[in-house]
Amino acid sequence: MRQLADLMRMKPRTVRFYLQQGAMPRPPFRGSATRYEPVHLLWLLAIWRLRASERLSIAAVRKRLEALAPPELEAFAVQGMPAGPLADALGIVQEQAPAAEAQLGLGGSGSLSQVPRWGRIELALGLELHVRDDASPGVLDLASRVREFVRRAKRPRFRAAQRSTSGAQYRREEMSEAEARKS
Repeated sequence: MRQLADLMRMKPRTVRFYLQQGAMPRPPFRGSATRYEPVHLLWLLAIWRLRASERLSIAAVRKRLEALAPPELEAFAVQGMPAGPLADALGIVQEQAPAAEAQLGLGGSGSLSQVPRWGRIELALGLELHVRDDASPGVLDLASRVREFVRRAKRPRFRAAQRSTSGAQYRREEMSEAEARKS
């Protein structure tokens, strides 16, 4: 258990807590010879991802993960995993991401090529765009355009509440800003 906790950079007590709450399967008990398998590491990774990204309770995490088939759980747990001790412990060989995926900030396809993997692009707080890693160049281009559109839409267009000018002065300023943008 210590090695599992060390790989995840968490305390063994946290792993025990997840086991007690039923958030991950228990290994077969063999006293001091009890061994944790890579599947337990996958469960811990998936739990950590859900707790960190969605701030779910342990009960909600358990429900979400129990609904996943083993290949889906593995794909979710290792999505975007960088090379390092965790990837090594799971036997994951990192591949180079194609240029279009790198431009979008998506990870490579990893060693699970038979399982479709998804990249996540956070567009705004609570809004994400999901793109499969094997998406066509047209889809990747569309995702890039959606990301750019949202980035531009999030820019403040005017700050009426911050200005203390009259309505006429405000309209003149807006018109001059619009003319400046045209050129």
